[in-house]
Amino acid sequence: MNTVIKYKNNRGTFVTQQQSMLLKDYSKLYFIDDELKKEEKFLDRIPLNGLYYLNNSENPLSIVNQLNPNFSWTFLTKTILNGYSIFESKAFDSSLQLKPKYYRKVFDTNEKHIATIMFDSQTNTPLGGIKIFRFWEDEKILFNFNDEGIVRKISISNMILSNEMTYYDLSGFLDEIDEFVGDIITQEQLDYFTNLEPLVPGFN
Repeated sequence: MNTVIKYKNNRGTFVTQQQSMLLKDYSKLYFIDDELKKEEKFLDRIPLNGLYYLNNSENPLSIVNQLNPNFSWTFLTKTILNGYSIFESKAFDSSLQLKPKYYRKVFDTNEKHIATIMFDSQTNTPLGGIKIFRFWEDEKILFNFNDEGIVRKISISNMILSNEMTYYDLSGFLDEIDEFVGDIITQEQLDYFTNLEPLVPGFN
């Protein structure tokens, strides 16, 4: 196995090892055979937290003791559904007990983040989250959901309505966006992004 170490600044841009030595906040990434295996994040050059990407044969409880104890570790597993990448993230406390919440994050085929939903670790019940509809370049509509799965806030970029807008009522947003359904966003997309579930879209 070929291991390569790379570095990123706090904006997510790759830097050299020499450049990282001049930074207070940065990440150290370990790639094995070109696949990201773990990431260590530093704040003010002090170990903060780490991400470890599990394969199908790995058990986090057998791995955590092999990792640097100065980092707070989170374990990620990746699956593919309907062409979307799903990363499930679970973390353990100092007693190696699963923390009460975990999340699943969804990326589309362009590796754009479109959803993050929190879950109860014991019941797997959804506990709120966000969904992000992206259109044109970096323009987007951000939907925030509470623990009951109800939209509590919608933030919309300026390209649709000529200025940034925030809504705290789904019906008000739907009334305003109605003329753009079928043009900017399809009804199928609208149904997905305005509901906490399902986690993964049925469309491609």
